[in-house]
Amino acid sequence: MNQKSDEKFQKSLKNLKKIMKVLDENLRKKDSTDLERSGIIKNFEMTFELFWKTLQKKAEFQGRKVIGPRDSFALAFEWGLIPDDELWFKLIEDRNLAVHTYNQDLAKELLERIKNIYFPAFQKLLVGPENFN
Repeated sequence: MNQKSDEKFQKSLKNLKKIMKVLDENLRKKDSTDLERSGIIKNFEMTFELFWKTLQKKAEFQGRKVIGPRDSFALAFEWGLIPDDELWFKLIEDRNLAVHTYNQDLAKELLERIKNIYFPAFQKLLVGPENFN
């Protein structure tokens, strides 16, 4: 546990909070166009990446090593930061699907899950009583 690891974690956490604010603003818009929907899904992908990488930095700060998103979310579950690891593993599947999907119907379904399931889970982890700090 060194100061450099903590600085990396704090910087990552600051960036995560910024992108969460952008995602929140975009999700509040009604009746998204195809272009806006694509942008929101891309924003979700970036938020997902920052989440697991911030968890990775927290793990490194605490002397733990994680390789990817599954390890990061499993460790967050172990720490008690997330109550339902299955939700986060489903989130990983949807994120992977989003990267390779060009079907607008599927994009609409994913957007609904982002709004109603994943974004609230992100918020709960970020600002909950057992959050990152």
